[in-house]
Amino acid sequence: MAVDEHQRRVVECRARTIRMVAPAGSGKTQTIVERALGRIEEGAPASRILVLTFDRAARASLVERLASRSRERGIDATGCTISTLNAFGAALLRRHAPGEARGVVDEVEGDRLLTRACHALGAPAELAARGPVVRELFALLKNALHDPRTGNERAFARFLARDTVAAERLDVLRADVPGVDPGLVAALFAATEREMRAARVLDFDDQKLRALALLDRADLRASIEARWVEVVVDEFQDINRLDFELVRRLAARADLLVTGDDDQAIYGFRGCSSEFIVGLERMLGRPVESHELAINYRNPPNLLSHAVRLVCHNRGRIPKSPVAARTDPARVTVAATGGTDAEAVGLAHRARKAVNGGRRPAEIAVLCRTNAHCAALADRFHAAGVPCRVRAETGDGPRKPARGRGEGDAGGGDGPADAVTIATYFRAKGLQWPVVYLPGCNEGVVPHPRADVESERRLFYVALTRASQELVASWVAVPRDEARPSRFLVEAGLLG
Repeated sequence: MAVDEHQRRVVECRARTIRMVAPAGSGKTQTIVERALGRIEEGAPASRILVLTFDRAARASLVERLASRSRERGIDATGCTISTLNAFGAALLRRHAPGEARGVVDEVEGDRLLTRACHALGAPAELAARGPVVRELFALLKNALHDPRTGNERAFARFLARDTVAAERLDVLRADVPGVDPGLVAALFAATEREMRAARVLDFDDQKLRALALLDRADLRASIEARWVEVVVDEFQDINRLDFELVRRLAARADLLVTGDDDQAIYGFRGCSSEFIVGLERMLGRPVESHELAINYRNPPNLLSHAVRLVCHNRGRIPKSPVAARTDPARVTVAATGGTDAEAVGLAHRARKAVNGGRRPAEIAVLCRTNAHCAALADRFHAAGVPCRVRAETGDGPRKPARGRGEGDAGGGDGPADAVTIATYFRAKGLQWPVVYLPGCNEGVVPHPRADVESERRLFYVALTRASQELVASWVAVPRDEARPSRFLVEAGLLG
């Protein structure tokens, strides 16, 4: 399998620290695999190469491609470690601190333990009923390196009071449970840890937080740092402080390749920041050689142009010059509709017509900003006789899954396999379809009124770049005195 000139520069680069800027559809996975095989071919032991991802689907894709290419090239890569960061942390615990290697708590048990912690504190019982939001706050604390085992409630409360993302989640909590403040959440954070310890369970963030704490042991730190000659980290635009510190320790003596696309950094609400990839040299404290995978193999040139035009309105991003490998244009349609119901009915009929014309339902996706919009559209698709499945967000809002950010197909969701996918923008990350419909492109819907505009612009960029052949964007034009198309349609040059 040939690599292009941009991929080859990364494969052959021997700088100690490399930043591979990999926009959508640029062959990132192929480049990682070819580089790993190149290092092994040069004499690096496969057992000393570590590739870290952030979900099981991405890991499975890397494992499959590495196995296939190693057979084709006659290179033994079986010792290469490819792991999610969570699984890697759990493995460290099992090997070096077996007493810490406990089962991961599920949602039902987590709710029970949270209820017990509320009871022990005399906290409002309504807090336990808001478990998803409370756990998001706990995750923000852990991802910012706050260990509940220390019991330092004052430090926990200070973070919750000053962190912008935490303050937003606290406001959501206060809407249902008046009187909640940072001090109460901090106390509940420590109390829930006590309940988890008694039940001998961890959560997903604990797997990384406790692994990082292990590396404070001088003897263990030295042996682990000496283990790797190369560490590769995928999706680096979506890491948080905890992820970054763990990677920095693991790659203290090794060559480090980080790859990602700051224009697709969409998990800020979980404490993730694109600043780790944008400001890598400053934050890592060592020289970095940067390479861009500049050829886009997914999007037709006109669609790529619209997407780049949109995201260039953001500031503080890594400049890029993507070029479409394809020459055939995408079919792009922007339509104003007479109401939300008319929009849903129109898209369902459009999809039915496409399927009747030979398009497989699974080749079509409908991407929405919110869960509620997904559900309403699914009803209309079912009524029109179009098979569909919904990939909704969990809980009350967008949450970065600990595992399961898929790559390369539309797997998951409820419904038949050959069906139109209806999903939020968040759930579409890493996926692609020949045909994508974007309903509800109205100001006040996207960008979401309570979200940061630059984050929302990146999110819409992700939605635009999911399409490989056809894009249909629609907005509701009534009531006429209130309804306006999203500014993003204008910024992308889709509307004048």
